[in-house]
Amino acid sequence: MCQALREIMKPELEQSRQEGLEEGIKEGICVTVRILRGLGQAEESIKESIMGNYMLSQDAAEKYMMTQ
Repeated sequence: MCQALREIMKPELEQSRQEGLEEGIKEGICVTVRILRGLGQAEESIKESIMGNYMLSQDAAEKYMMTQ
């Protein structure tokens, strides 16, 4: 890709990269919840784990847990 085209496409590429990163993190949180449940971890322990490891608020952690 030539330099001029890279500069023109930079905002769109950065937005796509950011969206992909956010989707990957969401999927990682969901998988973490499923794994910890499968290992028999208590719900409160799971919530604390994802809050700490993914820097989530209590509300956000609870939303992830309700979707799994």
